[in-house]
Amino acid sequence: AMIKELFTQDVNRDIETVVKADDVRNVDQEIKEYVITREIDKKVGSLFSEYGNSKIINGVWIHGFFGSGKSHLLKMLSYVFGNKVLEDGTSAAEVFASKSKDELIKADIHRIANIPSESILFNIDQQATISQNEDKDSVLLVFYKVLYDHLGFYGFQPHIAEFEWWVRFRKNIYTEFKEQFYKQTGLVWTTARRNYFDPDVMDGVSSALAQLLDREESDFDTILEDIEERQNLSVADLANRVEEYINTQPANFHLNFFIDEVGQYIAGDVNMMLNLQTIAESLATATNNRSWVFATAQSKIEGLGKDLDQTQDYARIQGRFKIQINLTSANVDEVIEKRLLEKKKQEVPVLSQLYEKEKAHIKTIVSSADGGMPIVAYKNEEDFVRKYPFFYYQFSLFQSCRTSLAEHDIFQGKHASVGERSMLGVFQSVLKDIENEELLAVASFDKMYKGIENDLRAEFVASINNAQTNLNDEFALKVFKTLFLVKYYKQFLATKENIAMLLIDHIHIDIQAHQERVNKALDKLE
Repeated sequence: AMIKELFTQDVNRDIETVVKADDVRNVDQEIKEYVITREIDKKVGSLFSEYGNSKIINGVWIHGFFGSGKSHLLKMLSYVFGNKVLEDGTSAAEVFASKSKDELIKADIHRIANIPSESILFNIDQQATISQNEDKDSVLLVFYKVLYDHLGFYGFQPHIAEFEWWVRFRKNIYTEFKEQFYKQTGLVWTTARRNYFDPDVMDGVSSALAQLLDREESDFDTILEDIEERQNLSVADLANRVEEYINTQPANFHLNFFIDEVGQYIAGDVNMMLNLQTIAESLATATNNRSWVFATAQSKIEGLGKDLDQTQDYARIQGRFKIQINLTSANVDEVIEKRLLEKKKQEVPVLSQLYEKEKAHIKTIVSSADGGMPIVAYKNEEDFVRKYPFFYYQFSLFQSCRTSLAEHDIFQGKHASVGERSMLGVFQSVLKDIENEELLAVASFDKMYKGIENDLRAEFVASINNAQTNLNDEFALKVFKTLFLVKYYKQFLATKENIAMLLIDHIHIDIQAHQERVNKALDKLE
């Protein structure tokens, strides 16, 4: 049998491996394929029970390293809380509840589904680059922008959005205004507003308002400039607007903000962090806890900034983001096992027997050298069935290597830690590489390199390509890639024995010969 025949799903199928908060294509598919792991089931309980009941909490902090599934969880929660209905008539809340094993969580989700609510989901870094703002208010400006965008206003220019707010909520004539504006100018307001400085647009605004409000056109000649001059963007003003919008909606309506990658955006900037905390606090007070702020970050709040006054500032921020959901590598492992490596029922006994037969072999070829990170082939037979053709240690080792490469600035782009390809994507690329091998083949660690290659800074790719040209020895290149991956991860001792172990690609490998090849390759690389 070949490796690819083991799996319930096609190894080559398109898996959405990187979840982008603002990508709303294939949402139904995403919700249905979402895996509620044991860890998530354990950790979301307090969030679901507090929501709608708590009078003191409105902040949720979801953290975990690259690829741990935090953006994915954030996105799912935004659909569950916003009670999104899928094309087949089911709701995101029902689908999510059906995946949980916890009866209390199920009950809470059904309760939450009855709280009318809307979700504003966004990636803060993308929104901030749009508002080109680097000052301490940039977090506040992003909140204004996404709130206005959510209402269909022109969030990119807050003064135009404020004008629209006034027309809709103060005068209650937004629909009529758009019709009247079209009559006067032949232009569609939502397109024309981008050219708010164009005299035709300005004239259209003043004549439409004069008609609708029964006043002189001249009264409105400079309305857009006046708003821009007087505009007072502040946390209090934002919170009041959210409250005002909530009050136009059904009783107990909630408006929640879901911010992806806030940790990277704020990274170490005390003002921004306190800004976020103040916004969340003001929203809680103004709306009586009907506006929650969910955020994702790579680290827990204590790991955010060196300059935060350890005691006071942290206490304030933590007091606001009281619900902390920490996703660990166990979460990713389970997702990879379920979405990529799930085995056909009839293949499970085949693999179990294989393990029984080869157990001793496996222990011989993979056994940890002294000190450093323990290299464990498999915990037990069940673990082998779930993870084959990968080894148990590869999941956490790859994760740690990736994190230490990021810390050494090896990746390109402003927020290199995001990485275009998630863990799932990397493991899928390795699987595609060995899908036609016979059983007993295993994935060697060097193959993981391909999964991050596209994210590396040019000079590192160049040095690898350079090695490729000069070595004309496939095996030496494998050794080189492995050394590159483990280079900065100090807990892993890159001894000759350990490197040889990472390069094992078959359960019946001849250890002596294999070790000699590695030594030869290392000599070449020197």
